[in-house]
Amino acid sequence: MSSSDVAIDRRSSNLLLTILELKDAVITAATVNLLGPEAFQPLCAAGLLRPTGYSTAVATTADHDDRPVELRWDGAGQCYGYFSSDAGWAPVSSDDIRCWRVDAVTLFRHVFDTAVSARSEIVSNLIWNLGGLRFGNRESRTESWFVRRLYDKHVKACFQDLARRRPASETAVVLTSSPASRLSDEYIAGYRIIALEDVLDPQSLRLRDTVVALRLQGLSREEAKRPLYVSPDGRFVVLHGTRFEFPRGDKVRQVLIYMYAKYIEGVFSVSTAEIVAELDLGESTRVRDLFRKNPAWEVLLSERGGACRFHL
Repeated sequence: MSSSDVAIDRRSSNLLLTILELKDAVITAATVNLLGPEAFQPLCAAGLLRPTGYSTAVATTADHDDRPVELRWDGAGQCYGYFSSDAGWAPVSSDDIRCWRVDAVTLFRHVFDTAVSARSEIVSNLIWNLGGLRFGNRESRTESWFVRRLYDKHVKACFQDLARRRPASETAVVLTSSPASRLSDEYIAGYRIIALEDVLDPQSLRLRDTVVALRLQGLSREEAKRPLYVSPDGRFVVLHGTRFEFPRGDKVRQVLIYMYAKYIEGVFSVSTAEIVAELDLGESTRVRDLFRKNPAWEVLLSERGGACRFHL
């Protein structure tokens, strides 16, 4: 069964991002039992988590000392355990100390639809160079990186040093498992940092490349999540990931800005008479004539029954 055949929901997506932020990207059976297996099992079935041995420490209340103890291997009993002054040798079931690690190869193939080689791992288990990835309708590929635990000052300093030694010719993207709330002050010249939680489809664990494309165009987290965005000066509009440029035509840009303001208010169809009056375009002005010969007309927006609307 391939990773794409497994049904993954929001809980599994959130759990994977949480595991990626752990120091070694490893989860123990004790944590699985605490969180419940429902979110964990799909990640294993998809191959995103692989068994990686056993934890060598376990919490115990033996000897009335509630703290982790180091486990030892008992060759005769073929199990791990620890010695208690009260109870003597105490074996521990392997099922209670099993560990799973995020499989990077499957992660990149499933989430980013790309293959990585050993050379892609620049800093062991922390920083990967994914090469050039294509996002949305962008004409060229974008140099892309994946970084775990970018909020950590040591990881951040390590990547900043890499960025200084390998300056990007164009804006590169850094995708990270770190939550956006911990990246608010992050800035690395030439690199746009994007939290995976903002651009990942939680129902499939697939990267929403059109949203990444919008972020690369300078849109904020909130703006990129909307199906429609009009720049403050009306010079460009993005609809479902497709960008429309309006370098000329003051009246055209006024119409776009006005209609977008209405869209934000929840009004999706605007009377052409209202547009003409509110913008003082002149009583004889027809909105469709302002967009004459513009390829955006009937694709981005159109007029029907005396009202204009975006093609949402």
